[in-house]
Amino acid sequence: MRVRSTILIAVGVVATATLGLPGAARAAPAGTPRPLSLSFPSPRVGYVLSLADCAGDTCVSLARTRDAGARWARVPVPGPVARGVAQAAWGTYGGANGYATLSVHFADARDGWIYGAVPALTTTGFVNGLWATHSGGASWIPVPLGPLRIDLGVVTMATHGAWTYLYGASSSSQASILATASSQDRWSSRSRVRLWMPAGGTQLQGAFTFAGRRGWFTGGNDRGMWFARLGAHGFWVPWPVASLALRSASLRPVAAVSPDSLVVVAASAGFDYPPTSAVPPGWNDGSTWLFTSPDGGRTFVARHELSASYRQVFPVVPGLPATPAAGVLLVERETAGGASQVVRSINGGATWRIVVRHELRQVELGPRGPGFAIALIGPPTSVAAVLLRTVDAGAHWTPVALGG
Repeated sequence: MRVRSTILIAVGVVATATLGLPGAARAAPAGTPRPLSLSFPSPRVGYVLSLADCAGDTCVSLARTRDAGARWARVPVPGPVARGVAQAAWGTYGGANGYATLSVHFADARDGWIYGAVPALTTTGFVNGLWATHSGGASWIPVPLGPLRIDLGVVTMATHGAWTYLYGASSSSQASILATASSQDRWSSRSRVRLWMPAGGTQLQGAFTFAGRRGWFTGGNDRGMWFARLGAHGFWVPWPVASLALRSASLRPVAAVSPDSLVVVAASAGFDYPPTSAVPPGWNDGSTWLFTSPDGGRTFVARHELSASYRQVFPVVPGLPATPAAGVLLVERETAGGASQVVRSINGGATWRIVVRHELRQVELGPRGPGFAIALIGPPTSVAAVLLRTVDAGAHWTPVALGG
């Protein structure tokens, strides 16, 4: 198991890949935006949060596209984020030793949030924050985390229909799923599942998946995980998956092919959580398997054992595994030397083809329109970041310049 280091709660990665990306630019000049996080609420409208070196400081910027990445325009960012990030280096967030995280999520073209850790302005260390806009980024307001009982920060966010959900953690060893109508910030608990903070292990992660009116959630870390499904009135209720070896697995999000068909790649966590009674051969030896569910997650079946290069990596890349088209599956794997790759299958996982030879920070691949990803490139001592675009369900990727 390889662990990428982060600080606090939100999702981040450390880059180790050094392989070339066809068509990618070489080392970017000073001032070039280096993407940290992206959010596409529709196939054509998207936002990318980036950092850049500028005049001896680190600048943070938010770019918006309304034509699927052909053109980009700058929109404001919250003042506390800009002032805090100015005190940090790029490597703090996105370099080879990056350990803090900053993310963006938009529910639609107007309603969005930036969340993560920024250097404190009056003391040493970092503080967690959540900022909201309901004007497409024209103005921002802080959302206090204390009253929401998630003082350790927001782990991840997702939107489904009129609701936006967040998964956050607190210093009281509890985790929470909260929800609000996307046009507001009236957050309230939407979980009828007990969510706890594992003692130790890798940082906390969570992943929401939706298809049609159904939704699924997985959360936890390499010490254990829990499951929830979307019930009536936007509440998350227990998701029993007793037939699935995932109950003894390290964290892996599910991908939805349809409301009834789910896919997950998982391996045994290896300690503390004994396997269920029915597991694939070699499960206790760290084997990795592709599981599928034909009934919306009630039961899962082990379909294919994957090679040792598909061993568990923490944290997992947000957006992977992905099922952008019928019969298409994208997952992450490692080379023998520890470099990361994204591979693609069009036959249910029987065979795979490499499509990206770099570690990805985030992926957004929907069933309609283009898809986007953030790739970390360059040697570990001077990692850069590039925005990638695909128009053929992840078969080919090209760099995108965050210009006008």
